[in-house]
Amino acid sequence: MSTNHWARLIVPVALAGLTGCGAGSSKPGTSAAETVSTVQTASTAEIKNAAPVSKQFDAKAVHLPFDQAIRPADQPPAGADRPPDTTFTGLSVFKIMRQVRDDWDNIRFSDEAGKQIIWTVSLETEQGPIEITMLPQLAPNHARNFIALARAGYYKGMRFDRIRQEELVDNSGQVTARVEQLEAGCPLGTGETAGGGLGYWLRHETNPEAGHAVGMVGACRDEEADTGCSRFFILLSDSPHLNGHQPIFGKVTKGLDVAKAILKSSSESGDAGKPPVLIQNAKAGSTR
Repeated sequence: MSTNHWARLIVPVALAGLTGCGAGSSKPGTSAAETVSTVQTASTAEIKNAAPVSKQFDAKAVHLPFDQAIRPADQPPAGADRPPDTTFTGLSVFKIMRQVRDDWDNIRFSDEAGKQIIWTVSLETEQGPIEITMLPQLAPNHARNFIALARAGYYKGMRFDRIRQEELVDNSGQVTARVEQLEAGCPLGTGETAGGGLGYWLRHETNPEAGHAVGMVGACRDEEADTGCSRFFILLSDSPHLNGHQPIFGKVTKGLDVAKAILKSSSESGDAGKPPVLIQNAKAGSTR
């Protein structure tokens, strides 16, 4: 896989289907002129209605201890790269893993009375803020991991290191499926699809309510199921053909226009040398 900051994937032929972050046989580095610009968008109201919160959600029942929620370093997924010792931002990967482990049980999605706790992660980017509200009923361990990484300072200085643009076209030339998304959180800052492990990987989680709609946020993974960890995506197309494949753990509730602007600017810059958009800071907070 190319290490270009903006890896663009176009699939102009009939295939069996499109899969997770960076999967498939598409080539990176396609010029912006080749990108078909007929992407359908959705309103904020549609995003809020995209993944309903189950009224029967039991936050205590879905809380797994860290050691049960992960795949440890001595059981790496097939094809996964060895986690680096240090991120490109200068953080010790071992210390980040230890901080996530130590903070894991402090991150709860309900209080002692059973009232749900709402968590958000706010990304401060060079082009404006993006607020992501967690949807723990869809993938509780991935949501908890994302919060823990934000609280550990992992995403500060990270960048939107990869964009994904794919189209599935049938023999008549009709577009039958589309994926447009921003990806971020690669520890090496390259967007490598086999990277992202931090000395652990998360056990795969899926939920029938986890629709791949505009504004949804999920964990990047490879063909092997248990490969999600630090890398995440913001989906900017309705892509129902991906339902059940990638863990969805949140949705953009503020700043969708910022995410679209980042996608647009990175698509236009291509491989022209323009630096990727930075995540200047990431903060997690909760309300009852």
